[in-house]
Amino acid sequence: LNGDYIVPLLPPGDYTVSFEIGNFQTVRDLRRIAGTQTALLDVTMSPASVNESVTVVGQAQPFVATAQVATNFKQDLMATLPSNRTLDAVLLMAPAVHATGPRGAYTISGAQSYENVYTLDGAVITENLRGSPFTLYIEDAIQETTVSTAGVSAEYGRFDGGIANVITKSGGNVFSGSFRTSMGNDSWRTYTPFEMTALIANPTGKFKVDKTVPAYEATLGGPIMKERLWFFGASRTQAQQSAKTLAVTNIPYVTTNDEQRYEGKLTYTPRPGHSLESSFTKINQVLKNNTGYTVMDMQSLTNQGQPEDLWSLHYGGVLRPNLFVEAQYSQRHLTFTQVGSDKTDEIYGTMILDTGRTPNARFWSPTFCAGSVCSGDERRDNTDVVLKGSYFLSSKAAGAHHVVFGYDRFNDNIWANTHPSGSDFRIRATGSIVNGAEIYPQFITNNTQIEYDPIRSLSKGSNLVTKSGFANDNWRWNSHLSVNLGLRLDKNDAIDGGGKKVSNQASLSPRLSAVWDPTGDGKWAVTGSYARYVMALTSNLAGSTTEAGNAAAFRWAYGGPSINADRNGTLVATADALQQLFQWFHANGGTDLRPYVSVSVPGVSMQLRKPLTSPYSNEYAGGVSHTLGARGTVRVDGTYRRYHNFYSLRTDTTTGTVSDGFGGNFDLGLLENTDVVKRQYASVITQATYHLGDRVDAGGNYTLSHAYGNLEGETVNGGPSGASVLSYPQYKQMSWNAPDGDLLIDQRHRARIWATYAAPMPGSGALTLGLVQQIASGTPYGAVGLVNTRPFVSNPGYLSPPATVDYYFTARDAFHTAG
Repeated sequence: LNGDYIVPLLPPGDYTVSFEIGNFQTVRDLRRIAGTQTALLDVTMSPASVNESVTVVGQAQPFVATAQVATNFKQDLMATLPSNRTLDAVLLMAPAVHATGPRGAYTISGAQSYENVYTLDGAVITENLRGSPFTLYIEDAIQETTVSTAGVSAEYGRFDGGIANVITKSGGNVFSGSFRTSMGNDSWRTYTPFEMTALIANPTGKFKVDKTVPAYEATLGGPIMKERLWFFGASRTQAQQSAKTLAVTNIPYVTTNDEQRYEGKLTYTPRPGHSLESSFTKINQVLKNNTGYTVMDMQSLTNQGQPEDLWSLHYGGVLRPNLFVEAQYSQRHLTFTQVGSDKTDEIYGTMILDTGRTPNARFWSPTFCAGSVCSGDERRDNTDVVLKGSYFLSSKAAGAHHVVFGYDRFNDNIWANTHPSGSDFRIRATGSIVNGAEIYPQFITNNTQIEYDPIRSLSKGSNLVTKSGFANDNWRWNSHLSVNLGLRLDKNDAIDGGGKKVSNQASLSPRLSAVWDPTGDGKWAVTGSYARYVMALTSNLAGSTTEAGNAAAFRWAYGGPSINADRNGTLVATADALQQLFQWFHANGGTDLRPYVSVSVPGVSMQLRKPLTSPYSNEYAGGVSHTLGARGTVRVDGTYRRYHNFYSLRTDTTTGTVSDGFGGNFDLGLLENTDVVKRQYASVITQATYHLGDRVDAGGNYTLSHAYGNLEGETVNGGPSGASVLSYPQYKQMSWNAPDGDLLIDQRHRARIWATYAAPMPGSGALTLGLVQQIASGTPYGAVGLVNTRPFVSNPGYLSPPATVDYYFTARDAFHTAG
């Protein structure tokens, strides 16, 4: 017997641990356990001549004496500080997290924004295409959130950046609940740059909705059977309104985000050491007057539904005092309803683009086709099965081993048939004539194009399955040294929407770390770690080479009489103009008309010839932490990551050519992996918390970081993208097409400082004040544009060499935005 012990399967929370033995002082330790954390607790008991006890009030904050670099935020703190209490608010507070990705998306430790994993009580809530977190939670139902950025154990995978795990509340033996109402008003925000420009042109215009909209949140939990069965429920409802203006016509309108969220959870303990928990979250959401494009009329707006739900079932059990098991099954669903036109005829289901305006403004009919009248609603789902066991072994000679082993099967599933319009036709008009709210299309002979976008093969649904096995040994040699040895195997079993296997490759991820306590009393810890993280395949690229579910595009020049050519003449209404255009089209062969202006068939010019492998990164980290007596902690960590195995689009003289079967011949491009480009990240993170007294607590973190390389890897509009440096390489040089430098996500300095003060309110309840100071430097950018290099290159045999390529006129990081 050497005094080693383990307490498994503890849910996150605050615990009081008591150590008692006859003729010794009783020692009590107040300890906070966070999600994904393994905490060490050593005590020394002294003989006592009288009955007395010692209570250790202060304790190290979570993740101090571990190699894992992570930050835990209690929801009580987030509710006290000036924040919206969401997962986004926590991410903005955490170190090594930068909101510098496309559209402000979060990048963690230098990864691309879609390479993170977000979980809710262990169930994955990561969006399938861009990797952002879903809001499948009620803010007042959150208990805490943990953000892990380095030194992560082999239990966790399918990421290249970091992990954020949200833990929600559960019921207990005492009934408790809450009710909150919040107010929002569109007029309380600042004007956007577009609104400022419009306000100058129209000083009397109303570009905001001056209406106060309440949001209601409620929670309730308690026992159904004390000590055995508990429940917890929560709800949230809000209808946000925003003022917007149509392009060109300048017609004001109001968009509404009408959303209701519900959560229910049951926890059952049939006998000591065994628990079963089932939870369900549901979101009903309708976006009224919604569009994601530049539109000129109200007909182009839709009332889009986005219902979501998440269900999970978790079991934890103690089979023997040193053998424990866990199992979890979860499934998440997101459906897009009424996305697009509910008309499929050629007159009212055909969308028109005004090619004379930039960007091409749309009118007459919504973009896309509603699933109720076309090929079904788009679905983005996932399922996850996790089986995990842990074994504890202790001996004086070999120390204490806590071995965790398990299996994880995750399926990223998308089912989508994307019809560009209700009728599958788009008209690329020469221009349009705007007369108040009326829009008249200009169909000019040989200057207007008729586009037909059929889906030639319906999607069977993509299934990007990752099967993983892992083992992790947390070996505590003695009170001075602990070592963590882990290995993870991730095997892809990925099929695209056409049923084609896109990857069956396997990757190993070793995870090694050590913690050295020079004094042996837990006050100091020196850490070091090495880890390889393997990312799951991304749906955007893994499904990009299939024809299934993706529309082809056939274009013809309109050769009939010009319609509405004279702005001052008698104008033809849109419905009549389309009637005349289609009469000419069908009289001349319809879709059999030749020649085409252009043809684009998915799965032809870009193909996958060999299985993809997953991108990965190698990480080296080290740090030191110290407890400041019973009041606080401080930790400093250095991290370096280098990324590998990027997606690449290659077209060169060896890839050959291909025909689309409609008379079109193309240079063949291949989707594959490459290490020709580079991406790396280095950081030094400082974190500290301090309890100044009974009323004041303070904390903060500072991240000094550098993201460097020549691959951004994602765009604002398209999301994840492959490297293009190997596409027509004779027409570009790395030095000016993809130069090394600071990446767009690079944010050299980032700090968050916060404090709370519990104001004395004798006999009047409680009042807590919170303060946050945010400091961040700007991000880099360079002067880059498109140039035509064809006059300077002797064509080595391409059918269609690029008309333009990217050219950096300055260094990639020549300029910086304001901090």
